[in-house]
Amino acid sequence: IFPSDSIIKIGEGDGYPITGLAILSNALIISKNNGRGQGSMWLLYMPDANPINWSLTKLDMENSTQSANVMINFSNYIAVLNKNGVFDLDQTAIGVIKSDALSFNIEKDIYDLANAYLNCATAITWKNKIWLSVPYGGAQSFNNRILQYDFIRGRNIDNREYGAWSRFDGHNISEFCIHDGELLGGSALQDGIVYKL
Repeated sequence: IFPSDSIIKIGEGDGYPITGLAILSNALIISKNNGRGQGSMWLLYMPDANPINWSLTKLDMENSTQSANVMINFSNYIAVLNKNGVFDLDQTAIGVIKSDALSFNIEKDIYDLANAYLNCATAITWKNKIWLSVPYGGAQSFNNRILQYDFIRGRNIDNREYGAWSRFDGHNISEFCIHDGELLGGSALQDGIVYKL
């Protein structure tokens, strides 16, 4: 697949930039999106180091991720965010990816996100939870709500109807990091604040 110049063309001619890369098992998951929710997801299956054995497949998904910062690994999955919600990607068989909606219990929140600014969203996995900072409400141009997904509770089939989501307002987080066992968030505003969450 990689020619001598070490370049692979993904979705050639579609005009969409790559908005995310993530590794799932022995595959590279590639997201392309135009920033308005239209795009595609691709799987570059790499069973070994020999490029002749690699294969590229377009995934059967309605949308791709709109933010490179919300294409994160958790447990044995990848979480992605787009205008339709938060989804996980799961390798069900070698080179086969399944997608499952995680945000069905918070659909109202999802549909109230500022779709035009979802590229600003960011996420991190910390203490068995995914922390997503998103632009919530109309034309909100910066992240102003945290959605927290407890994937231990949420992935349990018996408990899924109870949901696994929490919401936090008042933190305008543009980036997360973990330092010395603490979750930190940098402000999306021009105020220079770093929050300890």
